[in-house]
Amino acid sequence: MNFSLNPLAWTWDQWKAAGRHGLTALSASLATAVFMGIISSADSKTILANIDLISQGVGKIVAGVTGLITVLVPIYTALRAANSAKPENQAKATIKNLNEGVPLNGTKDQLINALANQPEVAQVKLVDKTKANELPSPKVV
Repeated sequence: MNFSLNPLAWTWDQWKAAGRHGLTALSASLATAVFMGIISSADSKTILANIDLISQGVGKIVAGVTGLITVLVPIYTALRAANSAKPENQAKATIKNLNEGVPLNGTKDQLINALANQPEVAQVKLVDKTKANELPSPKVV
């Protein structure tokens, strides 16, 4: 049998099923209390009506939060995408990829030339002298 006792790992259908069973258990407890004379039938109806109101309210809260999430998530992801597209963030990502040895699919030469063309750079020394001769910048040696 494959099931999880961790409610955080449950699907929405599992939550609904657990809620139905909880309401069934509560209704059975109220019926037992009425049968044993612990509470009156009128009190039992009032309790059930209030539980129904609570469950409807929770449903409306879930619907409202879901609606907010569907509106806010695209806005958040658009802001994150815009932030990652800033030149300084792209440069940081490129440096990270170079340090980690991620293949740059043929753009390494362009990066070396772009670095050599910066006014602050006097010279770019490459280990591979044949690669240095292939690049057009005179600063690359």
